[in-house]
Amino acid sequence: MLVCDSCNAEMEVTRNGGGEDFELELLGILTVCPACSEEFEVTEDMLLTAPVIESVDGVSVSLVDCPHCHARIELELTDETPPDEEQPRR
Repeated sequence: MLVCDSCNAEMEVTRNGGGEDFELELLGILTVCPACSEEFEVTEDMLLTAPVIESVDGVSVSLVDCPHCHARIELELTDETPPDEEQPRR
């Protein structure tokens, strides 16, 4: 398992075949609730069930609930893959 230094995302590394190719599977992202200041993990399951809305600045965000105080939090998730390396959407 790897943990990203900049966003604290936990990822599992899976090797593909006998070569040097590998895949990273996102396990969870740690974030801090702006309402209660408690840290919690945002899992892929949370993101799959979270409604996506357009924020006041016109950006698409996912709405997740803080498990501690139940505040609704807008999370803007960005894909930092360069445009020439984009993966097809599922």
